[in-house]
Amino acid sequence: MVYKVDRLSRSLLDFSRIVEVFDKHAVSFVSVTQQFNTTSSMGWLTLNILLSFASSSARLSANAPAIR
Repeated sequence: MVYKVDRLSRSLLDFSRIVEVFDKHAVSFVSVTQQFNTTSSMGWLTLNILLSFASSSARLSANAPAIR
């Protein structure tokens, strides 16, 4: 259980690896504040869109010049 998807991972590749481990051990993924169901294809699409935004946000933050 996580508060938001981007609190678990901001990398699509890392999240994919985490989900593989979850699947191997029959563990469900639940986000407290974001409603999606990863048992459906639409749920996976929603999750991938959210993770794409999180990944982009992390990359933009890392490339932004420091504010002085």
